[in-house]
Amino acid sequence: IPDHVRTACSTSIICREGEYRRAKICYQNGRSEEVRSSKLTASYMKGIVSGNHGISRIELTIPGALIPEGLCFVDTPGFDILAGAGSASLRNILPELDMIIYVMPVRSRLKGSDYDYLKMIMTSGRRIVFLLSQIDLERDDNEAGRIIHSAQAKISAGIQAIRQDMKKFSGLDADVIPVSAKKAWKNSMTEKAPAGLSQI
Repeated sequence: IPDHVRTACSTSIICREGEYRRAKICYQNGRSEEVRSSKLTASYMKGIVSGNHGISRIELTIPGALIPEGLCFVDTPGFDILAGAGSASLRNILPELDMIIYVMPVRSRLKGSDYDYLKMIMTSGRRIVFLLSQIDLERDDNEAGRIIHSAQAKISAGIQAIRQDMKKFSGLDADVIPVSAKKAWKNSMTEKAPAGLSQI
C-alpha cells in the first residue's frame, strides 16, 4: 500500500485477494462507496485520503495479489502518527494477529519507541518480520562516470543495520525483506500481478 495512502489515513486499511480490483471506502458517518477497476487509480486514491479525513477504513481487493485464500492484511497507521495512543492500539490488536510485519523506511534505524513496541510484541510471542520500505528512493552514487556506491549496496546496508540492532536488543536474528510499495502499487494499477513481494 503506497505511503501517501498509509500516512494520510488515520485508520486501518484491509487488503485481500479477489476476482476484481476494487476498493470499499467506509466513512465514520456510516456512508460507504465502492470504486472498481479503471476508476481505481493512484491519483483517485490519493485524492480520497488527502481530501476527506472522515474515513473509518478502506477495504482493498486486488486480483493476483499473492495473498492466499483466507489471509487478510491489516495495515494500521504508523504508531508515531497515533500520538501516544500507539501502545494501547498495539495491545488491542495483538491478540487478533498471527504475525507482525514491522515496516521501516530504508534510511531509518530502530529508536526508543520502536524498542518499546518490539518488546511488547516479543512478550506476546508473535513473530516479527521487518519490511524495509521505500527502496525505490535509493540511487547509485556516480563519480567520473563510474558507480562508487550502488543503490543495492545501500539497501543491503539498511538490512544489515536492522539485523545488527535487533541482535543487540534481543539476541535474535531478524528477518528483513526489502520492498517498494510504489512499484508494487503501479503494478496493481495496471492489473498486473506483482512478480513477488520484493520489488527491487
